[in-house]
Parts: sequence; structure tokens; C-alpha cells
Amino acid sequence: SQRTAIAYDNLAIAHQNMRNYTQARICLERSVDIQKKIKLTNSKDYAITLQNLSYQYLMEQDTISAVRIYRESIETSKNVLGTTHPLYVSQLLDLASLEVHYGRYDKADVLLAEAQYIERDTHSDSTELYIDILIKRGTLHKEAEDHKNAISYFQKSLDILQNTKSYNYCEVSALLGSCYYAIGRQKEARKSYLESISTLETYRSTLKDDYYNYLLNVSDIFSNNGEYQLADSCYNEVYSWYKKNKSKDELLHVIERLCTNAYRAHDYNNEIKYISDRI
Repeated sequence: SQRTAIAYDNLAIAHQNMRNYTQARICLERSVDIQKKIKLTNSKDYAITLQNLSYQYLMEQDTISAVRIYRESIETSKNVLGTTHPLYVSQLLDLASLEVHYGRYDKADVLLAEAQYIERDTHSDSTELYIDILIKRGTLHKEAEDHKNAISYFQKSLDILQNTKSYNYCEVSALLGSCYYAIGRQKEARKSYLESISTLETYRSTLKDDYYNYLLNVSDIFSNNGEYQLADSCYNEVYSWYKKNKSKDELLHVIERLCTNAYRAHDYNNEIKYISDRI
């Protein structure tokens, strides 16, 4: 009965909480079988059970089964709820992330494109979700080393974020800079990097921990893309704050980054200095 299926779904949650992933999968498989027998496969509950089952296969490293079942869940959501329902859109994004994780960029981009057009047509091209999808597509193309398309998506998201100068604006500016750097457009890269730092400055007093954690991430982008002097300046700012407010282990992580950056820049005097600090 439907109650039995629900009971297995609930039991699966309990096993998940106890990290009994195999037992959780077995319970979800039984729920799916029951829902098939009593012909409840054309329902939101069935779609969610399939989605949860897909997650369990992922926990057991069975990617093929996970993707197959997740696609079935998406198809069920599409048929039952329609393409504009938030569950369907969120499932598109989740599956896209899974495809990216396994390097299937073309399949991921198709899913993201569908989610983007749904969000635009259903709401607008300036919602937080729409911007997030643009950033995801930019990041996907960046990972696939398709920097020109990545630049296009990052720039579109920045155009929308322009008036907000939000936290996202800082991150996307840095990502845009790294793409420009990858294709040899150094002037645009540096401009984007500096825009990221300039915007980030406005958050210093309100973000506190987050400000310095983010500055550390941006510094990594600078160092990875050859902006060693800029990276060193940012790392040192983080170092000064971490020295007063963080643990010794966390401080060591920053010193290691300073050493790596100095080594990349062939700045051996500073490398020796930072190594001495680490010791």
C-alpha cells in the first residue's frame, strides 16, 4: 500500500542518518517497487523517492545507476509537475552538477541551458537563480577550458550584478579575470582582478571572517594565474589577520600559500622568509 511505501521512505531516512547507506538504498528500492505495483509512478512522491535512491547509489559509487535513476526522477517530475515547477528546475541543476563532476560537460551544459531558459521565461532574466545558472555555465566552460564562452557567461552575470556590487560580484570578477588570463588578455585580466578586490573592500567590516576567507580564495586565483605581486599583497593581509584571530594550524595554511606564491614568482628571498615563519 501507499502507507507501506511511505514507511520505507521514512525508514530509509533513519538509516541515512545512521550512515547505514546500504540499508537506506534497500528501503528506497522496496518503496519504488511498491509504488510501481500500485501504479503510483505518476506522482511527485515517486519522483522524490527516485531522487533519494539516486543519492544512495552515489554514496555507493554506482554512478551509472545514480544517473539513470535521477533521469527517471526528472522525467517523472516533468510529466507530473511540469517544466516550470521548482523541483524540476532544481533537479536539472543537481544532475548538471553530477555530469560536471564526471567530466561530461556537454550533457551538463544542455541541462543548465534548459534550466536557464525556464527561469527566464517563467520569472525573469535578473533573478538570483538565473544569475546562479549563468555563473554555473561560466564555471562549466572554464573547467572545460572553453574560456571564450566562459567569459561570455561571466560577463552576462556581472552585467546583471553591476548595480548590486554583491559578494557574488567579487567572485565572478575574479573568475572572469582568470579566464582572460588563460587566453593571454592580461590587461582585461588585471582589470577584473582589481575590480574584485575593490568591491570586496566594501565588505571588510561586515563580513569579518568571511571577508578574509574569501580574500584567501581570490589570492589563490591570482597566484594560479601569474599575478604573484597582487597575490602576495592579499596573502599578507590575510596572514596579518589570521595571526591575531586564527589557530596556528590555520595560520600555517596561509604561510604555505605565501611560500608557494614566492616560489612561483622566483622570489627566493621571500620564500626563505616565509619558510622561516613556518618553522
